[in-house]
Amino acid sequence: MAESDVAQNGSRYNLVATDTSGELTMQGMRDTLQRLYPEVAVCGDWDPPPTRNRPRAKCTKAIRELGLQTYTSTATLKATVDSLLAFGLITPKLRAKV
Repeated sequence: MAESDVAQNGSRYNLVATDTSGELTMQGMRDTLQRLYPEVAVCGDWDPPPTRNRPRAKCTKAIRELGLQTYTSTATLKATVDSLLAFGLITPKLRAKV
C-alpha cells in the first residue's frame, strides 16, 4: 500500500476474507486450529457457544486496487500460530495423553 499509485491518504482496505470460505465462526476457528495442532489443547476447556454469525467483510477493494494475493483462512491461521510459537509469544498447553 505504501508504494501504490492508487492508494491515497485516508484509503481503507479490509484485509480479511476473499469469499465465504474465509469467514470462520469461533467453532470453525477452534476446530481448524485443533486439526492443525492436534497435540495442543486449543481453547482449553472453553467451548464457544454455537452460532452462525460470522464476520462480514471482504478484501475485494485491496485485490482490485492493490493486486493483493490472498491466502486461505487455514494457511493464515497456521502461519500466525507458527510465528507466535517461533517468537516465544505463546506457550501451548498440551493435551493430556489418553
